[in-house]
Amino acid sequence: MSLFYSATTNGFYDNQIHQTMPDDVIAISTETHRELLSAQAQGARIEADKAGLPQATFPSANESFTLAKQAAHGRLTEITHAQRQKFIGTGDALEVTSRLNKYRLAQAYQAGTATPEEKRALEMEIEARASKEDLASFCKELIQQGAQLTQAVGVIDGLKHQHLQALEAVKSQDQLDALINGFEQQLNAALIRLQ
Repeated sequence: MSLFYSATTNGFYDNQIHQTMPDDVIAISTETHRELLSAQAQGARIEADKAGLPQATFPSANESFTLAKQAAHGRLTEITHAQRQKFIGTGDALEVTSRLNKYRLAQAYQAGTATPEEKRALEMEIEARASKEDLASFCKELIQQGAQLTQAVGVIDGLKHQHLQALEAVKSQDQLDALINGFEQQLNAALIRLQ
C-alpha cells in the first residue's frame, strides 16, 4: 500500500483503493498520514504548504475563539429546538407556524370575522380528526392551546434572540460558558412559570 496527498483536492489517496488520482499527488509515509490525522482530530486543519506537501495547521487563539462562538451559536439553537420539542411537542418551525395559524383562525371564528374559507378549513380539520366536536368547542380548545403556544414561542424566541445578541459581545471562553448556562437556566425557569 502506498499513500499519496493531493494539494488540489486537499485529500489523501491509497493506490490500493483509488484507481485514478489527481496529477499533483505526492507520496507520503504512513507515519506522516497518521500524524496529520491525529493533529486533525485535535483541531488542526490539513492543508498544503508551498511545495504541495500536507501540513497540519492549528488555528490561532483568535480563530479558535471564533469557532467556539460559532459552536455556542449552534448550541443556543439546539437548546431552543429541544425546549420547543419538550414544551410545545415539536421543534419543527413549520409545525409551530401551522398551530399558530389554526389559533388565528379559531380567534377569527370566535370573533365572527372568519371568512367562509377559514371556517371550512377548521371544519375540515374536525372531519379529518373524526371528531364529534362542534366548531365552537373545537375553536375554544384551539384558542386555549394557542395562547399557551404563543407565550411559549415568545419566551423561547425572545430569550434566544437576547442571548444571540449578547454572544456578539462575549470576549472569553468563561463568558461563553456562562452565556450558554444562563440561557438554559433562564429558559427553564420561564417555561416552568408558563405551565
